[in-house]
Amino acid sequence: MKIKTILFSLIIFTFSFSTFAQQHHSCKHHREEIKSERIAFITDARSLSVKKAQQFWPIYNDYDAKIEQLRSDKYSKMATLRKNNTKLSEKEYQSFLDKYIYFIEEEARLKKVYQKDLSAILSAEKIYLLYKSERDFKRKLVKGLRGKKPACLE
Repeated sequence: MKIKTILFSLIIFTFSFSTFAQQHHSCKHHREEIKSERIAFITDARSLSVKKAQQFWPIYNDYDAKIEQLRSDKYSKMATLRKNNTKLSEKEYQSFLDKYIYFIEEEARLKKVYQKDLSAILSAEKIYLLYKSERDFKRKLVKGLRGKKPACLE
């Protein structure tokens, strides 16, 4: 059963990698490597059956793409504010704060939809363990990156 799960994750990886094959930017390549490691980590940690994996990964990938876009938009807005060396007006700061809160609320809304979609195929315990696996992967990633600068930032 585990071989089927690994095979399925390799197929997913191949599919997701092929959609980004034309992008040669090293940071994007680095992000894709991290995504594939995360897929393998979650697949291994959760030991999903082939049937559950076929239902799970499309939901997970859709959610991940939406969250990634939302976070990209948020950080883009924040970078714009940081680059602006002049003092902003009170109205401009308020507008920025409103957008920042919007991003937080939108992320929470997406998480609720994601959890609802997952609950149709996974038990509450499995969803909790999925969240735990995601946190564990982030910890592993941060621990591995301590003191290292990603190649795309050199």
